Amino acid sequence: MKKFLSLVLALIMTMSLVTVSAGAKDFTDDDKLNYEEAVAVMSEIGVIDGYTDGSFKPQNGLTRGAAAKIICNMILGPTTAAALRADTAPFKDVPADNQYAGYIAYCVQQGITAGYTDGTYRPAAPLTNFAFMKMLLGALGYDQNTEGYVGGNCFINVAKQAIGIGLNAGLLEEFDGGKQITREEAALFAFNTLKATMVEYTQKTTVNVAGAEVVLSGNIRDVEWGTATLNDGNIKKDGFVQFAEKYFSKLKLTKDTDDFERPANTWVYNKKDIGTYVDWSLMVAEYTKSVSGKTVYELLGATAIKNNDLLAYVDGGESGLEKAELVRTNTSAVNKSGTGVLTQIFLNADEEEITIASINTWLAQATADYSEKQEKVTLKVFTAAADDKTTSTSKTVALEDVPAIEGLEKGDFVLVNMTEKDRPALEVVSVEEAEILADSTITKFSKDAEDDKTDNEADATAIFKSLTTGGTKYSAAKKAFYDASVLNQYNATLLTNMSYNVYLDQYGNAIGVDLYEGAKNYVFITGFDRPKSAIAIKTANANAIFLDGTMENITVNVTDTNSNIDKVNVKNNTDFAEWANNTVDCNTWYSYTKNEAGTVYTLTPAVRQFTSNYDEAAVIKCDRVVMKDAEADTNRAYGNDDSIYLTVEAGAVDFSAAGKKDAIVEITGVFTGVQEVELEFANSIQQDVEHDAYTLYDSDRYVIGSVVLAEATGSASNYAYILSGAKSEEKIDDTYYWEFEAIVGGEIKTLTIKSAFKKTIAALTPDVVQELRYDGDYVVKILDADVDIDAVTDVIDAGTDKVVDISIEKDVKNLLVLDGRTLYTDAEKDNGLTLVKDAKAVLAQTENKKDIIREYDSVAAAIDAMADAIPDDQDDLENTEGFQFDGRIVAILNAQGVAEWVYFESDTPVTTTTGGAAPDIETYTVAVTPILNLGDGVTDELAPIVIKLSKSDLVDGKWTITAPTADDDDALDGYTAVAASKKLTYVKGTYEYALTFTYTAEAQG
Repeated sequence: MKKFLSLVLALIMTMSLVTVSAGAKDFTDDDKLNYEEAVAVMSEIGVIDGYTDGSFKPQNGLTRGAAAKIICNMILGPTTAAALRADTAPFKDVPADNQYAGYIAYCVQQGITAGYTDGTYRPAAPLTNFAFMKMLLGALGYDQNTEGYVGGNCFINVAKQAIGIGLNAGLLEEFDGGKQITREEAALFAFNTLKATMVEYTQKTTVNVAGAEVVLSGNIRDVEWGTATLNDGNIKKDGFVQFAEKYFSKLKLTKDTDDFERPANTWVYNKKDIGTYVDWSLMVAEYTKSVSGKTVYELLGATAIKNNDLLAYVDGGESGLEKAELVRTNTSAVNKSGTGVLTQIFLNADEEEITIASINTWLAQATADYSEKQEKVTLKVFTAAADDKTTSTSKTVALEDVPAIEGLEKGDFVLVNMTEKDRPALEVVSVEEAEILADSTITKFSKDAEDDKTDNEADATAIFKSLTTGGTKYSAAKKAFYDASVLNQYNATLLTNMSYNVYLDQYGNAIGVDLYEGAKNYVFITGFDRPKSAIAIKTANANAIFLDGTMENITVNVTDTNSNIDKVNVKNNTDFAEWANNTVDCNTWYSYTKNEAGTVYTLTPAVRQFTSNYDEAAVIKCDRVVMKDAEADTNRAYGNDDSIYLTVEAGAVDFSAAGKKDAIVEITGVFTGVQEVELEFANSIQQDVEHDAYTLYDSDRYVIGSVVLAEATGSASNYAYILSGAKSEEKIDDTYYWEFEAIVGGEIKTLTIKSAFKKTIAALTPDVVQELRYDGDYVVKILDADVDIDAVTDVIDAGTDKVVDISIEKDVKNLLVLDGRTLYTDAEKDNGLTLVKDAKAVLAQTENKKDIIREYDSVAAAIDAMADAIPDDQDDLENTEGFQFDGRIVAILNAQGVAEWVYFESDTPVTTTTGGAAPDIETYTVAVTPILNLGDGVTDELAPIVIKLSKSDLVDGKWTITAPTADDDDALDGYTAVAASKKLTYVKGTYEYALTFTYTAEAQG
């Protein structure tokens, strides 16, 4: 017989031959696994492995060659199997150097598999379920000839034997022997083989029949352990040899319970925990609705209930369920089951136990981004509802406990399962994404079971019973606590005027509802004019303030709006008609819809709003704008980057019979984001307006919009350097429009003043910094700004100083020094102005006898463009730091005292040569920009560092520019330049250069 196999059984270096494989939870696509336990165990013991990209690709088909490798790994172990070599080609299509040649040769030699009659093996051909089962049976000791695994009907015998010993146990689909097996199905069948019992045949005998000798095959039997065998019990303590007990003696199976007390298997390999997995072979039924005692009785039968112990749990804690409740007459829910509660029933005949486990699902929201450094995230779990309010509990979840939290962002909604097993309180052990039906219209809503006869399983603790949206009815999950305040504010006829987010659990039930706030269709109504006619009023004119800062007179559908007000019990809401008598405060936030023509508004009072009062002068700082409810100080709303603050003023309005009374008449400013506003309440700003602030907030208690009767102390974005007076004037109806130029945010812009009064444009003063107040895109008010720093020796006071306006006379001692992101006004660096990163600049100077003003992307670029940037009384620039400057510097500071942008007004004219040869100047500058390589493709560009050059330093017509170090910029501490120097060619007449150096972190010794 031709020799074609060489087995290398010598000790091999582990590092080179052991197959390294990750546990299932480490595969990048483990969320796609259907058979997690099988893949986890088989990958941990080295029988299967993933791809080089870290994935497992569970749905990929298995080939004949890969199957042979799995069988060899199972029988020989991954180390020995990897050493298999074929001396010669085992088949004509399997050369000796084929990656599967050794595996195929071994399996053929052991009678586990065979090739085709044409002399091929076809290693890349798909493998069927039948074929793989046949190989596994061979590995267990079944003889293919004796058992009839060859021939025309061989696969009938294969399927009968394999299914009979449970090799397909746990398969989610019906077994189809003729289809190609997937990688995870192969893992499942191989995993079941580990738990299967090995077989052997008794010795063959020869008998004489009618004078002829006939060989009788031995009888098949299970392989038994000898006496005192240590491995028996690693898988089953039954006296027989299971596959894993023979080939994987370090693999141990322990019967256990999981986090929810369900019967489970705990696997350990070589003293390392693989994981604990539910033993699904013991489960007899599962439900996601209420389960009655009658249902359980009919499922298990009286005998099983009587003869087995009952173990009942809810979220890992004992439920108190008793056998007396599991009777035919009990139609009530048992074990705290309900809609959206997973209830699973297990029967372990060997241990004589019935286990009933109920698992709740809650809706939760991430309160912060997942922390990669701490590998944790904090979740707000909505756990109860009472008095139309949702309560929540904060849970910190670690990545090592729940891998699914990785990448969660603040505000994300998820579904969580919690357990109290071996824990002092409920803790999150499972997280998955929640399905959200955003911007939905609810057409039907039921709060009471009596109103919803088709949903008698709905739990009494839920905040609602069911709702219908998009033509589909969704039952309320038992733990549907979010948001308790929303639906209870509205009845069925009002729902269609609103838009909602509906949150679904994993079983398709509604687990939460809140108002959809994406469109932000909100308006603040200050009052309205009611016609005097006694005829039924259908519409009225109202004064409205929108979130974009515009104030308009709108037409309101009074009939429908009053109907909506009647249906919602929200503070400060009243019938519009009462405003005419001036008996109530009409200032209220509403959501709105418009008719098809877009001309008539129907209003609905906003659910989440409150008012604030400040009895004494108060300032709310921009670092954390917190608005407090006047009636309940603990009810608060917090500012964020999207919060809009509308500062307004009150004025006398004639209400006829009621006489003159103060009302909100003008918007003085619109600010978006907490960093853009500081609110100063003087308590004397209004007389008869009842409250100082009217705040609208969302479900996370963040301010959506707040109308405040306050002065907004200026922020950097509202300060402007005025370049011109009015350049144009236009009057439309009773409103004036003027255009003027100003520097805003470091850019030259043309702005428009909108006002009914000419006094507004009169306040505009060129060549100074002024504070502008906006109504949408228009400037509506101009205020003088205090100059806080007007001398080079003044010290900036962060938080209070806003404007720097200093003049510098040209002097060798007064040098501008740009060091990193600090601009100094003296060579000793005693007086400096810190700049924000990427601070822009504007430079005004005379060029060729013309006054020019230009924008620059950086302060360094503006300085380089100045004619007086180089001292004219210094020949050797190598030892000179700084630039002489004659002129004016204006800077706008943020709340931290850092300059947002800078305006330079240079008194030194620039003269350039046009035509002819470029001048042969003596001094030059180069701006070097350091770029830090932070790893993972992330870089950080530092402010340019200016290096002064001299013509006398030229060597062979070139300058050598050495990369700056930490001595030039502290930010370079710990970094080294990739290239130490660069050559710069001298070009006659050129005096500005720009270079970059890339830096990497220095190696740590």
